[in-house]
Amino acid sequence: MDSLTALARRFGSDKGIVHGDAHGYSLLYEMFFRPLRDRAITLVELGLQAGGPEVPDIDADRAVSDVPSVRMWLDYFPRGRIVGFDISDFSAFTGDRFCFVRGDAGVAADLDRLAAEAGDIDIVIDDASHASFHQQLAFAVLFPKVTDGGLYIVEDLHWQPAHYESHLPPTPKTADVLRHYLRHRRFPDDGSDLSARLAACECMIGGIWPVPDPMSSDPAPKLAVIQKNVGDPEMLRAYHGHGLSRRIAEVGDFDSAVDSAQASLRACPHDFEVLHNTGVMLLLANRFGEAAPVLHSAVERNPASPDARLNLCVALHRLGRTDEAVDLARTAPSEARSVALTRLFAQLLLLTNDAAAAERETRAQLAGRPGDPLLRLYRAKALAALGRDGEALAMAEEAVAAAPDSADARVFFALLSLKSGHAGRAEAECRRAIEAAPALTEAHWLLGRALSELGRGEEALRAFQSALALRPDDEILLKAEAACRAALR
Repeated sequence: MDSLTALARRFGSDKGIVHGDAHGYSLLYEMFFRPLRDRAITLVELGLQAGGPEVPDIDADRAVSDVPSVRMWLDYFPRGRIVGFDISDFSAFTGDRFCFVRGDAGVAADLDRLAAEAGDIDIVIDDASHASFHQQLAFAVLFPKVTDGGLYIVEDLHWQPAHYESHLPPTPKTADVLRHYLRHRRFPDDGSDLSARLAACECMIGGIWPVPDPMSSDPAPKLAVIQKNVGDPEMLRAYHGHGLSRRIAEVGDFDSAVDSAQASLRACPHDFEVLHNTGVMLLLANRFGEAAPVLHSAVERNPASPDARLNLCVALHRLGRTDEAVDLARTAPSEARSVALTRLFAQLLLLTNDAAAAERETRAQLAGRPGDPLLRLYRAKALAALGRDGEALAMAEEAVAAAPDSADARVFFALLSLKSGHAGRAEAECRRAIEAAPALTEAHWLLGRALSELGRGEEALRAFQSALALRPDDEILLKAEAACRAALR
């Protein structure tokens, strides 16, 4: 059997490497279509012969002489059915496996007639006018009719007929629209009917592959291959909203991210991934009261998920229900005890003043993760709360050594150093903490205390003032600054 490129050469199609513009698309199509070659597929081609009204001074009622690509497809797919669509009249060309629908790609009713004639479509190739409005409207109407796993191909993204597009509704270039989808997992929305139609297709897309010119070194996309998703439409819609909400959250629009996630949740109210994602979006939007029950449902669906349990603990803590968060972390099955959950558990124990339990937990976890700097820091805090200052100081120093860029570890080490009479070391650690995190109020406050101990009152005052600039209403800082100022009189 001849290759598609050989057939393109035989029948005079410019999709090959010889005739016309010799696009070389046949080289790519061979890879995609060869597994389908012996199947009874339906292929729809938009645009049947070069030189339609997209070319200046050529009328839609032009005389047509051939259908080279149709003859190529009929030979390549011996059991395939080919449906052609063009604004010019190709009805003179007939065949057992070919039918023609005349219409305008800018008229939705004409495209609906095409879809009705074609039935279930396996492949669409848009080689029509190349006008952006036509390309996008055709996609919006026909893509829902493509079978699961089927392909929709838009050719010649590099060229749009400017004179033709000037008479059509203003539309962004199709290449830009597809690029926007790849970046944001949604099409741009300008409020138009076309935007709404495209949005309805978003959850049906399995993947988009922009392809450069096979015959050139130019990396710009020349055509796009879009695959129809495979699966239950409601589930696909839910998972599309799931992914979309995360994309929206990435740009900081958390309320819109919640709306998208909740739409997915309405479609799939019992799916763990959808439940968890919705809970996370609610957390990001600081809607902790709504997040807690959603995350609770997620944990019930998958008790072994460390992330769901961790996020529920955060929600409960932010709601002031820290004891519940501690119990939830404590009762986590072994497979749900992630590093992050273990760290949070230690923090929660410290917050509930259960230093003994925090010390036991961190000691046990450090046996398996001896290099974890945060566990070392929390263990140091637990030891300090238990009055075991020497052990706490040594553990804090180990935390700093394990994470030298951790401002929190350095500040706590500075606090213990100051407490043990090492004001010079406390000063050095505070300065390093401020280098790492200039907005860390505690580092400036503790630096002021260390400098006061060292008798450097003017510098101490400046440190307290820096702390107050970050937290102007803090009573402890106000008192420290007043005391320092009084001592200088």
